[in-house]
Amino acid sequence: MSTRIIRPLLPDNLTRLLFDLGSRKLVLVEGDDDVEVFRIWYRDRLSQVEFYPAEGYSRVEAFLNEILDNSSTKQAYALIDRDFRNETEVEAPLTDPEAHLFILRRYALENYLLEPIAVFEELRTYYGENFAIVDSQAMEESLLNLCNQLKPIIAANWIFWDENTTGDINSIRYFDNSFPTDDRTLLIRETARRLQCLEAEAEQKIVVKEAILNQILVNLNSAYTRVDGKRLQARLFREYRINTTEKHFRRLLARTVRQIGLHHDIRTIVEERILGQNLGE
Repeated sequence: MSTRIIRPLLPDNLTRLLFDLGSRKLVLVEGDDDVEVFRIWYRDRLSQVEFYPAEGYSRVEAFLNEILDNSSTKQAYALIDRDFRNETEVEAPLTDPEAHLFILRRYALENYLLEPIAVFEELRTYYGENFAIVDSQAMEESLLNLCNQLKPIIAANWIFWDENTTGDINSIRYFDNSFPTDDRTLLIRETARRLQCLEAEAEQKIVVKEAILNQILVNLNSAYTRVDGKRLQARLFREYRINTTEKHFRRLLARTVRQIGLHHDIRTIVEERILGQNLGE
C-alpha cells in the first residue's frame, strides 16, 4: 500500500497498520467490541478487509479524513452507530458513490446482535428445558416489550442528543446503564438538572419524545432504530438473570448471527459498498 506520511493525529499502532495493510481495505469502527464482532462476522474475509477501533465515534471521522488525506489508494472507510440521527443523515452516504463514512440504520451495532432468533437460541442453550420462551417469535415480543420499558430513558437521551447537536448546552451526558430506569420522578428531576430547566419543562419534553417513540416502538425493526442496543442488552441480562459477562454474550450472539446470516444493512455497507461485491449475485 502506498500510504505514507501519517501526521501525529493518528496513534502509532494505526500508523503501523496502514503500512502493513497491503491490498486490504481498512474499516474504522467505534471501539474494540465492534472490532471483535466484525472479525467474527467476516473471519473468512480478513484477507480483504481489516477492522480497527477509533475509540469513540467522535474520533472516527477525524481519523478517516487524516488517512484519506495521506493515502493515494483511498482504501479506508468508517462505520459508526446511528444514535439519534435522522433518516436523511443515515441514507445520504448509501446513495453517495464517493462516500467513505457510513452510518448504521439501527441505533448501534448491538442491535444487529440482538436478533430474536439469535437471542432465543443462546438463551435456550443457557437455560435448557427451564427456558420459558417457546420460540423466536415469542422472543421478539419479549424484546419489544423491553424496548417499551426503556421508552422514558430513551426519550431523555434523545432530548440530550438534540441539545448537544443544536442547542446552547454542550455535551450533556447521557443516562448510562447504571441509572435506575424505573424511577420516573428521578428521571425527570435529573433531566431538568442536566438541561438546566424546570422539572415541568423537562417532563413535557420527555412526554413529547415518548409520543414520537410510541409510533416507532410498534415492531422490533423500527424500535431498533432508536433503542440503544447496549442498554437493551443490559435490560435483557436483568430480565432473564443471565449469569455471564455481557462481553461473552456478545461473542456468542455474534457467532450465532453469522450462522443464521448477517442483516442486509451490514452486508450492504461492508460487502457491497466497501468490498465491491454485488449482493444480487
